[in-house]
Amino acid sequence: MNNLLERFCEHDSSGGLSPELINAICNASEDELRQQFTRATPSQQVAVAVRASDCIRFHKTLAMLSRGMVIHLFYLATPELSRAEQIEIMAKETGVQRTQQYRCRDSFIYMGRPLLKEPNLASRFVTESVNRLSQPSTPETARYESIKRARAGEIIVTEIADSIIAAHLPELTASVSSNTDPLQAACSVEADTQLNATLLIRCDDAASGEDDANATHHNRRRREPDIETIKAMDQKRHEIDEFKASRDYQLGECIHQDNAVQVFVRSVNQKSAPTAEAIHYAIQQAYRKLCHSNPVQAIVADTLEPSR
Repeated sequence: MNNLLERFCEHDSSGGLSPELINAICNASEDELRQQFTRATPSQQVAVAVRASDCIRFHKTLAMLSRGMVIHLFYLATPELSRAEQIEIMAKETGVQRTQQYRCRDSFIYMGRPLLKEPNLASRFVTESVNRLSQPSTPETARYESIKRARAGEIIVTEIADSIIAAHLPELTASVSSNTDPLQAACSVEADTQLNATLLIRCDDAASGEDDANATHHNRRRREPDIETIKAMDQKRHEIDEFKASRDYQLGECIHQDNAVQVFVRSVNQKSAPTAEAIHYAIQQAYRKLCHSNPVQAIVADTLEPSR
């Protein structure tokens, strides 16, 4: 216990703290920790800061990548569910909300495999750097360079990740420009929003009069929509409003009602009332979906006997 401070300073924390060191810290009382660590020399204070940073980066980055991996596997394993249902189930069971699910999943897809296989390498990336490098618009060469520099011992903080991405964006622009159809009017490639940069690639042979229509909202003025476009949009909105207000958009026939719920059914084609067989099948499928999203409640519901 007397050399706990020295052990912590000398420990290679790039792969997290060892179980033995964690046990030693947890077994020490608060007074014992204070007595040792408040006597740290300036060099030991620097070492403690470095070890703490290494551990935090290691655990946060690996946790994010691991979450992304299992979320990705869950999405793949439940193709019968819509993406909204998959997100809702994960949010309910884990507390990871929609935006974070997408960020974690992208981090695994684009950066997870090399970093999870080399945990010491993952400890050299801060989580926000991984998030930015995992953007689908980030060039693959930028990710390769970041991993190469991390293997050389460099800590990839947010500023370094931004500079790497910015340095490789012109390469992506040139690559897309060389493959662009000459008849295409314009195409835009958006960089990470944190960089606040948008590149616009245009073709010289585009048809006249349409060049300004695709200008980016960051650096160019938007062209005002013409009168015909506005009229068409208004007409479409009017048709949608009329459809929602029509009888055909009503909930349908109420087949069950009690003090808690009402159950409505309607035919998809709305030309005739649904048959008893169709209603029975629909209720079975809806119940299975509810059981999948609420497994605990489903177990309780299966124990209830239906009223006669």
